[in-house]
Amino acid sequence: MQQSPGRLHEGALISASSLLPAEIETVAELRELYRAAESRAARLRLLSAGGHALALAGPDTVWTVVQDCAERLAYFLGHAWATVSADGPGLAIPRPGQAEAVLGRIAIGSLTSLDDIADAEDREAARLLIELIGIALDRANREDERTRI
Repeated sequence: MQQSPGRLHEGALISASSLLPAEIETVAELRELYRAAESRAARLRLLSAGGHALALAGPDTVWTVVQDCAERLAYFLGHAWATVSADGPGLAIPRPGQAEAVLGRIAIGSLTSLDDIADAEDREAARLLIELIGIALDRANREDERTRI
């Protein structure tokens, strides 16, 4: 039996258009979906890598790890630098369960609050990472207190 071009065998030909949802019609739309997926993957990598490093940090290394996470956050947000300090300007690092209590601040470019981050999903990823930083700092402070006692 002679097969027509593009046909593997009877009934096996599947057109590319049948594999895609009906609303995806152009290459531009596909590129937009790809960029959105890449953005979500970058946010997940930011949170995963930061969370992992913070979970492994001890009282003696926590500030170094926090600085690394802050720099990673700065790069993610398109800035070249970040510094972490106990006080001063920048994004507040809240104490877990006490949003008004500040453990430190992360200065990233000209950002003064999370509201300065234009993209809502990027803002949420930054908020989550900063909360993870606060949890790690609080844990390290408690471990340090126990050691002193």
